[in-house]
Amino acid sequence: MTMLKNKDKFGFYQVGDRRTYSKIEAIDLQKQTGIHPHWNFNEEFFGTYDWTREPTESLKKLYARRAQQIRDAYDYLVIPYSGGIDSGNIIDTFVENNIKIDEIMTFNIYKSHNDPTSPDVSELIHVAWPKIKLLQDRGIEFKHRDLDQSDRVFDLLKDPKLLLDRAYYGNLHMGALQFSISYVRETEPDYQQLRESDKKMVFVWGSDKPRMYYENGKYCLKFMDMVDGCVRPRTQIINHPNEHDELFYWDPTSVDIVCKQGHILKNFFKQFHNFVDNGDGATYNITNTYAGQVKSYINEHGGTLNLPDNLKHLQAFTPLELVNWLIYDNYDPQALFSIGKPTSRITSWRENVFNNDLELGLATKYLIQKLSTVAQYWWNKPDNIYGGLKMCVSPAYYLE
Repeated sequence: MTMLKNKDKFGFYQVGDRRTYSKIEAIDLQKQTGIHPHWNFNEEFFGTYDWTREPTESLKKLYARRAQQIRDAYDYLVIPYSGGIDSGNIIDTFVENNIKIDEIMTFNIYKSHNDPTSPDVSELIHVAWPKIKLLQDRGIEFKHRDLDQSDRVFDLLKDPKLLLDRAYYGNLHMGALQFSISYVRETEPDYQQLRESDKKMVFVWGSDKPRMYYENGKYCLKFMDMVDGCVRPRTQIINHPNEHDELFYWDPTSVDIVCKQGHILKNFFKQFHNFVDNGDGATYNITNTYAGQVKSYINEHGGTLNLPDNLKHLQAFTPLELVNWLIYDNYDPQALFSIGKPTSRITSWRENVFNNDLELGLATKYLIQKLSTVAQYWWNKPDNIYGGLKMCVSPAYYLE
């Protein structure tokens, strides 16, 4: 299977015979036509794949193959690193298999406040920057580009055109900081030079974990339109010919990865009867899940588990941490620092430093005005637009 070159592989919305990368534009088209938008995420590939067949290779081998596949296809490879486990596993895969990383890129708005306790930099300070330094101390050669997006966020907030249009450039994640990241390859001079040269540059993104459901008496996986946390609709719309992005886990040319992840989760849940589907594919019952069960299961399947020797129960951990243990061999919750997930998709708490800024207030006002024209059906919380828009979900891909 060849590597896809266009931006369709990050998902698009179909409304009748119209296609768009913007969820808000799709909802506008729904008003005009009465046709409900259909989100297509590589259905022509995933729909013909045999999801019931568990790949025989280990996840570590599949991760290594994916890393080499990307490395072979591009000249300059950038891994954006948030400090999270998904992108951290990508870095570990490249390093452990001696596959060259040209650059690790981190984002912050540190200049705006210089406060190490602020959520927007705390994960960087506690996880990302120390990990990068450790790799450098080991003599692993790569460039670390640490981008302070403060000025870029302010510039965007002051752009009068974006006051009206910004809602069209985010499908799930509407925050100004995340929006600013889509401009990086246009504003960094050496990125511009690479775009104008014959060399192919790629950004490798850590999106996302498998989303498990139980329907019609069978376990299945689904995808959600949350990719804009990595590849924005704006990037898809521009579709620059020398601009490349790859989702490490959710790419149609490496379906074996997410299929293998799904089977590992399915087998665990079936063995210990601890799966609870509340409709969003993200809830697992760990009340009756013991550390020994997780450890023995992972060890039996060729992995290792970093758990305190005296830990017997998993109630102190979240359901997603259970997933991390099962699919990431190097996952160690004690070595990670997390601020958790945002409570608002409209104005992320990572942007609280801008809350007293007049431009942010005005930009947020216009954003809310536009989102308020969207039918309440699309809101996560009918009485609170700050809860953001509902995610669109792919068809079910059954694992059995």
